Amino acid sequence: RVANVDACYLRRLWEAETSVRERLEALLSAPSDTSIQAAQTVDDLERRQNITYAPRQREAVELAAQQNVLILTGGPGTGKTTTVRGIVALFQKMGLDIVLAAPTGRAAKRMSELTGVEAQTVPRLLGMSWSETTRQVTFAKTEKEPLETNAVIVDEMSMVDLLLFSALLRALRPGTRLV
Repeated sequence: RVANVDACYLRRLWEAETSVRERLEALLSAPSDTSIQAAQTVDDLERRQNITYAPRQREAVELAAQQNVLILTGGPGTGKTTTVRGIVALFQKMGLDIVLAAPTGRAAKRMSELTGVEAQTVPRLLGMSWSETTRQVTFAKTEKEPLETNAVIVDEMSMVDLLLFSALLRALRPGTRLV
């Protein structure tokens, strides 16, 4: 039953959705490094980058310093790119290994150009391939062979489907930051 209505769900989608919930809960509940002085660090970033963040941008960068999971939303022209650049600079200052990803090659290229850090597609990041034997998509990066990174920033997340998001979360080590 879903919302008091009998419903049918494809098993693989139900499993992916359940996995996403469980893994997000695990990321959210993992201890995070709260020793960093977020406000002071953002002040330093503003001086180094010669910018002043809007209050919501500043809040987002500070939250990225303190939380394991951050969702950054906003319409065109609201400063998401500037905020992501600030988060990248913050993570670099924290000494984190950062991976930038996007669902498409074009979005990854744009992300690289705007941040100055190499980005790749989510499928490439996960080592996605097709198995002729099982006739299914497989991933090289999984729980058994996770990504070697402390932080993952994904742009254009609305273009990532449930199955790919589930695969991404399975490839993250406990305590990895996700933006």
